[in-house]
Amino acid sequence: QIHPKTINALIKTESDYNPNAIALIKGNKDLDISDKLKSSLLINEIIKSDVIKPVVTIGFTDQSRVINSMNELMDAFDSGKNVTRLNISWDNRSLALSSQPQAVEIIGLLDKINANYSVGLGQVNRSNFKAYNVTGAQLLDPCTNLTVSQSILKKCFIASPNHKVSEALSCYYAGNFTFGFKQESGINSSYTQRVANNFVPEDQITVPSIGSELDYIKQRNSAPKIGATQRSVAKVK
Repeated sequence: QIHPKTINALIKTESDYNPNAIALIKGNKDLDISDKLKSSLLINEIIKSDVIKPVVTIGFTDQSRVINSMNELMDAFDSGKNVTRLNISWDNRSLALSSQPQAVEIIGLLDKINANYSVGLGQVNRSNFKAYNVTGAQLLDPCTNLTVSQSILKKCFIASPNHKVSEALSCYYAGNFTFGFKQESGINSSYTQRVANNFVPEDQITVPSIGSELDYIKQRNSAPKIGATQRSVAKVK
C-alpha cells in the first residue's frame, strides 16, 4: 500500500485534483503526403480543436514554409509544386479540461497523431498504457488512474537504490532516480520539492486517520448496544 499522504501530495502536484487534466509533451509527426485528403482532414480537425496549436510545415523540392490556415494548405497542394513533406509539430502544453467528454475527444485526437501525453489525476504517461492494459480515455476514471498511479509508484519504490520515497517519486516523474532532485529551468524547483511542498502535515488535518481509534472502535463494538437501533440518514448542517 501507498501512504495516503504521499499519493495525495503526488496527485496535487500532478493534476491539482483534476481528473480530466492532460499534459501534451513536445513532439512532431510527418503526415502521409500520398493521401492528401486524409492528411488535410486530420490537420483541419487539429486546427479546429484549438488545443494542440501545432505548427504545420509543408516541404517542396526546393523549399519549405509554414502553413497558417487550411486555405493556405489547399493552395499549396494545388500549386503544382512537388510536395515532399507535410509535418505538424507542437510544444509542451498543460490542458486543464473541465469535462470528461472534452478530454475523451482530445485524447482521441492525440492518439491519431501518436502524440506523447500524460493523463488524469496522477498524470499517467502514455508509455505506461500497454504495461497496465489501459487507454488514455480509461485513465480519465479516477479509480482506474489512482490504481495505475499507485502501481507505478510502488514499482519505483521497490526498485529505488536507497529505498526512499523521494527516489520513487523521481522515478515516477522522470523514469530514473536522480532527475526528480534537479531544479528545472523555468520552474525553479525540483519535482521532489514540489511534491514535498504539497505534503499536508498532521497539524493541518481536520479528520485524522482511523488508525488512531482502532482500540476505541474495538471497545465500542464489544460494549452493550445502547442508543439507536437502526440506521438513519445523517444530516450535517
